[in-house]
Amino acid sequence: MTTPSTNDAHFDLDELTVSDLIEAVGIEYWLRVADSYDTPLELLEVLAHSADERLRVAVATNETAGTDLLTVLSHDDDPDVRAAVVANSATPAAVIADLYDDETHDVIRALARSLKTSPAKLREMVESGHAEIPLATIAENPHTPVDVLEALIDHPDAYVRQNAAENSQLTVELLTNAAADSDDGVRRAVAANPATPSDLLLVLAGDTTVTVRRAVASNPNIGILAADKLRYDSDGQVRSAIEALFRAA
Repeated sequence: MTTPSTNDAHFDLDELTVSDLIEAVGIEYWLRVADSYDTPLELLEVLAHSADERLRVAVATNETAGTDLLTVLSHDDDPDVRAAVVANSATPAAVIADLYDDETHDVIRALARSLKTSPAKLREMVESGHAEIPLATIAENPHTPVDVLEALIDHPDAYVRQNAAENSQLTVELLTNAAADSDDGVRRAVAANPATPSDLLLVLAGDTTVTVRRAVASNPNIGILAADKLRYDSDGQVRSAIEALFRAA
């Protein structure tokens, strides 16, 4: 991150002073300050109380903000700020859990994506049937329970199935079923999944869709049989990937 100059040893600023400084220096400068890992916590605390929600969001995304400040921001009136707290990798799971009942769209999406959202909460979100629940996002979360993934891999929406097929927590049985999906995007996701075994990649190496074969050729689990099968593929990108594989062997 770019670090603006913040040389003062003490920041005795109130909201009015911050507003004056924003007007004098410009919001972009203060956004960089709020975003910088080198900004003193004392100054982040001041910016976290700014009337400008953009500054509060920037502080909420800063991994050096600290638990106390992130906890304060988790109660902010602006849903963008609360969503930023959830998205911050430094936010403790307990703080995120306090937002489980938040029904605003941005927070729900952040919870669906967060690696600190509990498997039980992810299951609850899917089972709620709420229209706001981003099923495709939950489908790609590695903490989503396998039984929930089993339901999502059969979802009518191909985008949900594609994201589920990319999830490395899928069992071989679910990957095998998804490899026969009518949607080539789902099959491509299976072919790219690092959990897909070599024997299934061999099957997908014969797929008529070139993007599926390209994914097979780039999968680290590709076996010698699948590699041989693709060595003379009609697609140059597939052949190049296989040639590079053989050169590295």
